[in-house]
Amino acid sequence: MVEPLPAYVSIVFILTTFLTVGFLLTSLRAVSLDIAPSRLLVFILPFWILLTGSIAVAGFYQRTDLMPPRLVIFGVLPALALILLYFAFFRSRLIDRLPLRLLTLLHIVRIPVELVLYWLFIGGLVPQLMT
Repeated sequence: MVEPLPAYVSIVFILTTFLTVGFLLTSLRAVSLDIAPSRLLVFILPFWILLTGSIAVAGFYQRTDLMPPRLVIFGVLPALALILLYFAFFRSRLIDRLPLRLLTLLHIVRIPVELVLYWLFIGGLVPQLMT
């Protein structure tokens, strides 16, 4: 039987998510919030995080017997579509202008993500290979 996780696991994960979005929004501000791709991303990211978080809390992703899984349809595919859209249409106006220093600093989020994965492994919720 899986025991409930300590509250700090969820807290660290949520703070890591906000830290990551904050780093990205800081990078966008450094480029310019006057261009449409930046403004679009500043709107889409918080909206998407709140939407997916709300439906996840409501148990939407708990149903795993559907094909394709809901996580793929509402998590992976929209993220891939947004990434492809930005690389196809906004690369020169936005992506190439993002500061390398801030984008490199963004990789700091790997540390708390790995800690959360380790705690999830200890709690029996993910396999050891994910740590």
